[in-house]
Amino acid sequence: MVMLSAAALAIGAVGGLSRPLTAHAASQTYFFHGTATDDASKAEFQPTATFDTTAPTNTGALGFTQAGEWPNDGPDFAESPFDDFWVGDFSGTVSGSVSFDWFWSSTDPVAVASGATVIVTVFADPVFGTNQGEIAQAHFTLNAGATPTENHSTLPLGTPSKACPCAVASQLLIEVSTTDFDPNGAQITAHYDSTAVPSSFAITSGVTTTPTPTSTPSPTPGPGATGPQSFHNYQAPYPYPHEPPPPSAVALLFGEPSIGVDWGTNTTMYQGDLNTWAVGFDYSVKPPTATWSDRSDVATDSGSLDARLITDHIGHDRTFVDQLAGAQSAQAYTDNDGGTTAPPGNSADWIAEPAGGFPSGVDHQSIAAGRYSVYTAPPAGAGTVYPHALYYCSQDVVSALGAFCARNDTGGAAWGSGVQVYGTQCGNLHGKPRVGPDGVVYLPNKNCSASGGATAVKGVVISKDNGATWTVVNIPQTTTDGNQSDSDVAVGGGSGMGTVYYAYRDGDHHAKVVVSNDDGTTWSTPIDVGSFFSVQNVQFPEVIAGDQGRAAVTFIGTTTSSTGSGGQGDPGDDLSDNFGCPQGQNAGCGAVWYLYVAFTYDAGATWQLVNATPNDPVQRGGVCMAGTACSGSDRNMLDFNDETIDNQGRVQVAYTDGCSASCETNPSAAACSVGNQNCMGKFSSVFSMVDQVCGMGLFARYDPGFSNDTSCASVVVTPEAFSTTALLVSGGAVAIALAFVGARRRRPGAPIPV
Repeated sequence: MVMLSAAALAIGAVGGLSRPLTAHAASQTYFFHGTATDDASKAEFQPTATFDTTAPTNTGALGFTQAGEWPNDGPDFAESPFDDFWVGDFSGTVSGSVSFDWFWSSTDPVAVASGATVIVTVFADPVFGTNQGEIAQAHFTLNAGATPTENHSTLPLGTPSKACPCAVASQLLIEVSTTDFDPNGAQITAHYDSTAVPSSFAITSGVTTTPTPTSTPSPTPGPGATGPQSFHNYQAPYPYPHEPPPPSAVALLFGEPSIGVDWGTNTTMYQGDLNTWAVGFDYSVKPPTATWSDRSDVATDSGSLDARLITDHIGHDRTFVDQLAGAQSAQAYTDNDGGTTAPPGNSADWIAEPAGGFPSGVDHQSIAAGRYSVYTAPPAGAGTVYPHALYYCSQDVVSALGAFCARNDTGGAAWGSGVQVYGTQCGNLHGKPRVGPDGVVYLPNKNCSASGGATAVKGVVISKDNGATWTVVNIPQTTTDGNQSDSDVAVGGGSGMGTVYYAYRDGDHHAKVVVSNDDGTTWSTPIDVGSFFSVQNVQFPEVIAGDQGRAAVTFIGTTTSSTGSGGQGDPGDDLSDNFGCPQGQNAGCGAVWYLYVAFTYDAGATWQLVNATPNDPVQRGGVCMAGTACSGSDRNMLDFNDETIDNQGRVQVAYTDGCSASCETNPSAAACSVGNQNCMGKFSSVFSMVDQVCGMGLFARYDPGFSNDTSCASVVVTPEAFSTTALLVSGGAVAIALAFVGARRRRPGAPIPV
């Protein structure tokens, strides 16, 4: 174990260990035990506070202790006697992650205001006085309220040098160390061993071994269905604070929004062109209200060729914004959601850095963040400045040059050299990179052929060695077409390989998903996630994953076909602005597009589809992906949307609304005129988002789901009204599963899984 700065806390202990434990299924809960009077034993480096499967029965005084900073003189826990330690007899093999449900408080105003940053480490069969046996470690920001405050923290098992499953012969030890508080006094308090504060943990199972590739990978797609999820729609306040008037020769184009969530504060960070908003939701009212606060930084609000935002969930969640400026980007990051004041008063809350590495592409840049690969030795100095690796990927306009990715080991301050990740094996345009829980990096591409001459299919470019080398993997049973938007990829789970979800528009124009359980080596049979509503044409597929078996795919889609009656007979006609109109008619008709979201809770075997904007079309006519070759007004949405989840697993989607004002109800609404700064109506470009208000999210610990809207209790059986219904069908019976989740509203600083 490597301790970062000083360590911190002391935990009460009880003499002797409880009866031996054996490894159990994910449902087994272990409770912390100890009393404040036994703290002195910590000074001997022999922790005696324990855990076992017996729930607390004490209803009186709480078991706790307080501690301040301790000067750490070495690399192992034994030299930090005021750390928190719990130890228990344990035998078996562990995998997946450790999920903590524990209570913390503080008398320190800094800790109460902003949370307490700690390092949590798990050891298997520890040897005291050494760092032997470390099998997991991560930073968390604990919500340390003035009174005992419940926190949920998930720690993936496995380290950069040791992948789990991990064998445990006789004992597990859990350690908590603080990192950043003043050493002069009590800072944070752990509460446990009482029925009022039954602090505990459980070990979940996960995909942790390398499966043998087979010719028929799982899962086998099952039938689609409707589900109980629904969404509420929000628009960014207009006029946008950092948009100059458009040139007179072009229509107003505000497209390609991106979105992330600070899981510590549950603040949504939304990027729309030159604007960075911090969006706060009030879930105490139905539907929730949203407050949009301008938190743009001067380094990223003045000009751009492409805008991107991500939020990395590690410690104090860090949000990165970068604006493309040729072969590099103007980049800035914030650790506190851009501060609490409007610009320029928030300039101290952003750190401006150049981004990109060299060489680098000049288009479609994106950043990903995640742990270092477990399959290779970490780079020199990895994790000493910033715990996660960052990857900056961008493409060149010259096909032979392909795309480049560079790695950053300093949290944003310095980028390494760009590495060519593909050349002629794939088309220029790639999607957003993602990092899996085992440190594998995935870069999707909608048009690949590893042989250089075979029929093009969807592809994903994969690195298992922290971006040093990359491999193009063609995905079988997928096809391409000439009007397709980017594919997208996400990886679920907290440790091990995770389940990889690849969402795309297929050559038949439908929304499809394939799944891999072996780091992208083999892929499942594609499943059409739009089929339940007969969605025939889609664009902007996006995917986000939560727990190991949970993910959500979003896309804009229309039930209008590209062929036959009303489709003008040409499969490519969905790119024209009068798509869906009979020949010669261009008004009062046209395809109607909505925003859809498909959920899976069984790793892609089955899916539930909802229309997230049933009363608000997001486009009428076509959606052109031909870039500057588009004619008419139908490239108003540009190239992509974005999707994320909040700290309780609610799905949020940032999208461009191309049908606003009168267009929402009037098929004959006039198209936005060229050069109109307040462009509303048909082919508009309005920054919008949806937030999940009903149904289960992507974190199982918040089941049975959310009930943040008055519509959540209603049941309507017609698919057209589905997004405001809660219909589950099982064994021929209709069952409503909408128990209100007593949303323990957590103050800023509450931890959520890394």
